[in-house]
Amino acid sequence: VPVFPAAAPSMSGAALGVAALLACEAWMPCDKPEVAKSSVLPRKPSRPDVDSESADGRRCACCWLEHPLPAILFMRVLQGFNIFAFFEVLPLWAISAEAVGGLALTENEVGALLSRSAVWNILFFFRLMPMASEYLGKRRFAMFASAIACASFIALPFAPGVAVANVLHMLASSMTVAESAMNSAFTNNAVPKERRAEVNGVAVMLETLAKALGPVGIACAFAFTVSRWGRFGHSFVFLGMAALHLVYLALAARLPASVEHGEQEAPTDGGGVASAPAGEVLGLRAAPPPPEEARPRPAADDDDDDDGD
Repeated sequence: VPVFPAAAPSMSGAALGVAALLACEAWMPCDKPEVAKSSVLPRKPSRPDVDSESADGRRCACCWLEHPLPAILFMRVLQGFNIFAFFEVLPLWAISAEAVGGLALTENEVGALLSRSAVWNILFFFRLMPMASEYLGKRRFAMFASAIACASFIALPFAPGVAVANVLHMLASSMTVAESAMNSAFTNNAVPKERRAEVNGVAVMLETLAKALGPVGIACAFAFTVSRWGRFGHSFVFLGMAALHLVYLALAARLPASVEHGEQEAPTDGGGVASAPAGEVLGLRAAPPPPEEARPRPAADDDDDDDGD
């Protein structure tokens, strides 16, 4: 549509969203508990139960400040900002003039570049990322992905041609989106099952806010740096996003081992033996052994009594 060029892509995205909603409604199971039908009215809870529930609420509120949950939430904010900012700034840089450090590409050439990267992303996410994350582990793969993304962001604005820029864009985009997959795994493994819906809801809200601010902020920053410093300033936004990937790498390096497996599976050594008791992996400790006085003593033998007589 010449008058509304963005109408067709927007309507296509909306149609895919509606199709996903219908698919979830049709095939995803419902976990809502069934309420038993009874004519007896529920009794008012006693005071100890109320105190116990309030204590549980205070304990859950404190969990938001316990490591590694704040770090994981901040990692999700960083990744959400970076990926949507990159979606915005790459076409702006590609169509900008060569005098200010751009590639001076046409709309069709930019579309071809993005299409080639999309094909690579399909191959990467279906085959390469599962194998690499299983071989390296989630934390190490997240660190590896952020390091590759950081190097790609640094080199991308200085690419000498379309071919090199396309390879760097493939690496930067795939590794940045791979961080999102690792963030979801970290979030689910860092909290108990009964709190995953709550934590993921807050995480998605913060991540969505960062995704909304990313394109606006990066477009304004790119326009300002190019208009102010010309060719010298065209790389500033790319270097800034590379710095955010370094922050992500530092946070991923400090995550505990529990984010690898969560509460279902304890980390093991090379022989397949758990490296720590399951209670300690989950942040719990086993009860201490009873003192010596409390332990039952064996009964004296009858032969010993006869000898004494």
